[in-house]
Amino acid sequence: DFKYVEVDGEGTIRQYNSVYDDETKVGLLDARVTKPDGAFQLAKKPDAKPESAEVYAVTPVSKLLLLFATKFALLDPSGMGIEMDSDKPGWNDAMNGLPGLLGSGMAETAETWRVADWLATTIKRVDRPVVVPAELDKLINVETSALGDESLDDMAYWETTRKALEKYRSEVKLFFSGEEVELAPVPLVEFLDAAAAKLLAGIEKSKTFTEGTIMPSYFQHVVTDFEYTGFLNFVGQPFVKATAFET
Repeated sequence: DFKYVEVDGEGTIRQYNSVYDDETKVGLLDARVTKPDGAFQLAKKPDAKPESAEVYAVTPVSKLLLLFATKFALLDPSGMGIEMDSDKPGWNDAMNGLPGLLGSGMAETAETWRVADWLATTIKRVDRPVVVPAELDKLINVETSALGDESLDDMAYWETTRKALEKYRSEVKLFFSGEEVELAPVPLVEFLDAAAAKLLAGIEKSKTFTEGTIMPSYFQHVVTDFEYTGFLNFVGQPFVKATAFET
């Protein structure tokens, strides 16, 4: 609810200044930089003092799974591209204006599929559980449920997974709790296979914009219906909640 703004009073919606400096987070990062070992202290128990934080480490496969799950949750309202929700279009500086236009990228979709495919193949071959942060487990559970809910169209799926992503972000904004969950290999592979299938479906859907010849690189999403949230950004523009898009 704090990403989209109405810029002209006539229903033109943009995604401007969607990233901001959180004073508490910046202070913690500054404190970490000054530590002799440079270690990032990323985990602490709830209600504990920041100085009680510990260095939090995970396995490479857990880290890659975290990358995949958070990237997969950025699938756009059309179910095709990966959203540019942090004011930057990935590596391509020539497209710096696209995030403001609610842009998404198909190259990122292909790469996210590639990660899902590799994870599924590897976890199936190794056949061992994967230990992940408890916060990530909750996000994956929502994504798994949404993938299995055939009543959800692309827009409803997007609303469901984006809410889960924002909840995850709020939970780990300062620290991970340090609590962990062991994910069994079989259901995890099933989730990854289902996610990969949805990404492939999005790639095929994108080709309908080119008469089936080639996958487009980028999409813009135009908000066609929205609700005011009652909040304003720092220049007085009203924040809105988008309820319908046109691609």
